[in-house]
Amino acid sequence: MKSRYNTQEIQSVIKEYLKRRLIRWQRALSFSALRFKAALNPLSPHPGGPVFIVGTGRSGTHFLCSVLNSIGGLSDYYGGVESPHMFENISDRAFRGEPLGPSQFQYYKTLMSLVYPSLLVDQTHTNLWHVDQLLEVFPEAKIIALSRDVHSVVNSMLSHAGTSYWIDAQQSFAPNEFLGINKKNIDIYKNNLSRIQKFTYRWMAHQRRIDLITKRYPSQVLTVRFERLGSDYLRELERICGFLKIAFEYNNLPEFKKLTLYKQDLLTNADRLQIEQAIDLFNSAI
Repeated sequence: MKSRYNTQEIQSVIKEYLKRRLIRWQRALSFSALRFKAALNPLSPHPGGPVFIVGTGRSGTHFLCSVLNSIGGLSDYYGGVESPHMFENISDRAFRGEPLGPSQFQYYKTLMSLVYPSLLVDQTHTNLWHVDQLLEVFPEAKIIALSRDVHSVVNSMLSHAGTSYWIDAQQSFAPNEFLGINKKNIDIYKNNLSRIQKFTYRWMAHQRRIDLITKRYPSQVLTVRFERLGSDYLRELERICGFLKIAFEYNNLPEFKKLTLYKQDLLTNADRLQIEQAIDLFNSAI
């Protein structure tokens, strides 16, 4: 029987898998060093927080984290880059629909101590699927849910290997909330959707999750539109600081690159049609 995947696709998936395994090994070693450092400098963590930035991939969470790092009283410890210790672990758990465990909570408590007296910021955007747990363990935490236009997100996903990994990794075609696969649409997902449409399903699933947590925790979740952040940068940051109850005092804010607002223009009319069809299909099988 002829394989559904060509050699290049298989090699790409294997390469991504091995890369992730190496990252996990490195993470385990470096996290041990991180905990040792915290033990040598025991400090009481900030009474508030952490601040969790969540959303779908390619929605601007990385940029927002770098911005918040420039505001006094906020720190993600890593200087704006994704956590080398827990990002992959937490993301894999979200993808598989698994809860966080004691080691993840201890990780955040460790970072809270290390950034004291600043408030810890975390940009592990896949924590969108762990908000209930996080607010139970950290009742003073705040959630910033970043939302971005579906066309811009899909266009960015098309050229990002890390995002594509989640689609390629789902070969069993079992229901998967992270990707937007349920019992009603599983056959359509498996047999009828293009890559663009699978990315759209993922965006729809994440957007529905954002809507859910915003309604469930109105005092602890703030939804931020990426487009509004771009069009009214300082005022939107003032709104975020007001939500966090901190002064809007900043130093060398990262520039918002206006071209990112027009990524959707790179899609063809055929691409846009596929996206709209996927949205209709997704909504018809909720």
